[in-house]
Amino acid sequence: MHTLSKLIDDPQQMIWIWLDTPKADESAARTLLKSQLVDLWHEDGQDGRRTRNLIGLVGASEALLEQARQVNHAKLAFKQAINQLMEENDQSLAGFRQAVEQRHPAIAHLLNHHGLARLHLKQCYRSIPVLHQKPDKVSYSWYNNGRSIKKLSPADAHKLLCQFDTSSPHIQTQLNLLGHLDSDTAIAQVQSQAPLLRANLVFKMADQDDLRKAMNVALPLFFPLAKGELPPLYKCPPAPPSNKRTRSPRNDAQIEDHPFLPSIRGYLYKQRQGS
Repeated sequence: MHTLSKLIDDPQQMIWIWLDTPKADESAARTLLKSQLVDLWHEDGQDGRRTRNLIGLVGASEALLEQARQVNHAKLAFKQAINQLMEENDQSLAGFRQAVEQRHPAIAHLLNHHGLARLHLKQCYRSIPVLHQKPDKVSYSWYNNGRSIKKLSPADAHKLLCQFDTSSPHIQTQLNLLGHLDSDTAIAQVQSQAPLLRANLVFKMADQDDLRKAMNVALPLFFPLAKGELPPLYKCPPAPPSNKRTRSPRNDAQIEDHPFLPSIRGYLYKQRQGS
């Protein structure tokens, strides 16, 4: 990432960053972009589901594009390593880190000395959006109603509940409810997602209709741009949306409205008519 940051200083790279000001200062834009590319840390009071967005465009040389791809490869390898650690230890990352620090005091010192105890995993994992072709138009919009759903078995749900204080009455109540389910009952673990910024791309195609593509972005779009080539047309993003849900619930929703296991955000699937 530091190598990538150094390449940003090359004046050959076209950089536009949305600074929410009438006139974007190029020097400030480069400085902000470099700092965001190496920003991996939690801020006080920050929602762990959220990452700090930086909106912009980078018309890049092939060297910069290749370095961005290498950074993405390293991010993916790091994410896979963390996931493997969590699976092997069957506990949260916080619990695993605490166990490691207890067994190896030197690691606790290193984590704290270098600030790694405040590592924000989602900011580590987020990839740099790299395009193989320059878009002709880029406009931005917000998606505010996303959620991720993970299917759990009753045994999976039991393990998650047991990570809490099982002597607490509300955990006991949920464990008792869980005990009445058949072993093959599916439970939906639902996580509401923070608002996502989408880049809507248009590519002009010779003798064909325009190619349109939308992608979620948290960092500026990197794309090839030759010396002297014009950058794409772009439309600045609207103001971030409120956290209130604006869309009505779907009539065909498969998940119950109220949580069955609130402590792990577990919902039952609706019974189909006739089943």
